[in-house]
Amino acid sequence: MPLLDRASKIVAYPAREWVVVAREATKLEPLFVNYALPLAALGPVCALARLSVFGVAAVRGSYRVPLLTAAIEAIMSLVLALLGVYVLAQVVNTLARAFNGDPDFEQALKLVTYSYTPIWLAGILLLLPQFLILRIVSAAISLYAVYLLYLGLPPLMKVPRDNATGFAAIVAIAAVLLGIVFDFVVSAARLGLGLRG
Repeated sequence: MPLLDRASKIVAYPAREWVVVAREATKLEPLFVNYALPLAALGPVCALARLSVFGVAAVRGSYRVPLLTAAIEAIMSLVLALLGVYVLAQVVNTLARAFNGDPDFEQALKLVTYSYTPIWLAGILLLLPQFLILRIVSAAISLYAVYLLYLGLPPLMKVPRDNATGFAAIVAIAAVLLGIVFDFVVSAARLGLGLRG
């Protein structure tokens, strides 16, 4: 399935698209290389452009982050995004039986990967100045991603609809905790490598 077609359908018509996704046999490599990698790269590339090319407004004018610094952070962010998808798929697969679902790592990987679609597409917002309204929009997009996960749990993991809300909430909490850990890793790497903006 071409990337843009799948991305638009999973965002606009998720209930229908999850049924299609559930029937597809998809392996890790093509899912990551053809879908997750290009979409997950959107945010880091836009952040790199914002920090190094356009610059960041500050109280005393504006500044630009050195290109090497921004490139290293972009690569680390991309790698951690893909690692995060893999780890969350493991979480979904491990917890499936506890929510009366069927463990199946391939299905869990598809579920998590496609649920991240709106978050990855929103990466383009990193080109814009970070105003409060963008933070609110980002939060709404993240909630929509959790909703996508909720809708996908029954067809992909065979979780009863009554159990999907709790399951999606636990996965969302795991995603937030993972994000905090990854932010710490990026910050520690920045300090360790002496990277400064």
